[in-house]
Amino acid sequence: MIWVALAAQLSAPVPIDFLKWWSPDDMPAYHQINGVTRWLTYRVTVKPDGSIQACDVEISSNDSYLDSLSCNIIKKRAKLAPAKWTDGSPVQGVFRAGVTWAVGDDPPPNLRPPDVTVKVDQIPKGARSSGYAKVMFAVDEHGRVSDCVEYPENERPELVDAACQAVIESYKATAAAGPNGYAVRSVQNAEVKVSKK
Repeated sequence: MIWVALAAQLSAPVPIDFLKWWSPDDMPAYHQINGVTRWLTYRVTVKPDGSIQACDVEISSNDSYLDSLSCNIIKKRAKLAPAKWTDGSPVQGVFRAGVTWAVGDDPPPNLRPPDVTVKVDQIPKGARSSGYAKVMFAVDEHGRVSDCVEYPENERPELVDAACQAVIESYKATAAAGPNGYAVRSVQNAEVKVSKK
């Protein structure tokens, strides 16, 4: 029960007004003309006070301008609730997500690959099918993962236990850097695909 009480305090950086981060006016003219869908994943390092320390592209769109533009927009407009460690104290956080640059009315499906894939013998009770679960977890300054819990606004809570087990056992986390550049403990998020073997 002590672990449950500690994990309940854990909180990753959570976006505030995420849809206000982006505008159709952000789309570069050359990209509108070309009409090619591009996507990327980014990693935002958030200070304990909730301010943004850094934005880095983890998987490139293969368009260096779109990569830079995405992080510049995030640094300018993004607002995130700060992360909290297992004891509830403010801590460095990492928010990972993706952005799709697409032309047209119907956005393509989520092109971002999962951070972790786990294959289970049996789909967890209550789940009708395989799918994606969003989780958050503590990462120490050496990149060790612990205390995994469900991320807010998770569409598949029935998959969280299997997802957390996979993250704790196999996810290779990158420790967050503090303002001085040294590795520090943090709370991070990931998306896990849970499917049947």
